[in-house]
This record gives sequence, C-alpha cells and structure tokens, in this order.
Amino acid sequence: MKTVFLLGIAALAVLPLLSAALKCHIFEHSPTKDTKDNPKTDTCPDGDKYCVAISGLDSNNKTIVLEACESSSLVSDYDFHPNDICKNRKNLEYDAPSKTSGTTLHVKCCTGDFCNGAVLAKLSIGVVFFALLKLLVL
Repeated sequence: MKTVFLLGIAALAVLPLLSAALKCHIFEHSPTKDTKDNPKTDTCPDGDKYCVAISGLDSNNKTIVLEACESSSLVSDYDFHPNDICKNRKNLEYDAPSKTSGTTLHVKCCTGDFCNGAVLAKLSIGVVFFALLKLLVL
C-alpha cells in the first residue's frame, strides 16, 4: 500500500515537469493593471519557444513589469508584436520603444519552463515531493 502511494505521489510530481509545452510565468504590474497579488503560470500555445519579461517605467515614472508567453496578448498591449518579439534577434535581451508606455522598455526573451520568473513553482514541487517521500519512508 505504501509503495502504491509513493508511486502516485511521484507521478503527480514528475508528470507536469515532463510536459512538452513551454510554461511561463504570467504577471503584469503597471499603472493600469496589477496581478501582483495573483501571479500565475501558464502553458504556452504550441509553437511558442520563448517566455518574455518586459520591464521599465512609463512616462509618469510608474513601474511596468510584464511576464508572459511570447504570443500572449499582454505583449501586444505594449506595442510589441507577439509573433516576433523574440524571433530574428541576435540578442534576446534588448531595449525597445513602446507607444503605450511612452518610454523605452527592457525586453528579455528566454527559453525553458518558468525562465521568466516562476522558478519557485518548479522547485516547490520537488521539495514537497521529497518531503513527503522522506516522511513516508521513515
């Protein structure tokens, strides 16, 4: 019985990590919108290869922080084209003007699950798994 339980816990911890689709942190903090109290992660649509983090100040010196999948509509809210914000660039980190903010924003594209900010989500699954395993084995 203990073995079946352990295998079930292991499957629940490992299966989400093996998904082929890219997972990105979704977060927006700006003068008009704030998901700071409820950040989330999202599985990106097939074809997305990058997570995006955009940061800077608007024309009133208010902070803008955006994290999303490259094809997210949040990206287009700041005048970036979702399908090419990261493609065909030598450098995946750059500054670009935004009409919405009235300033230049810093754009960072990265590959790999949660590379744009949600590292703790992946780590916490592993910590919980090993804590439960240790408790059950002892």
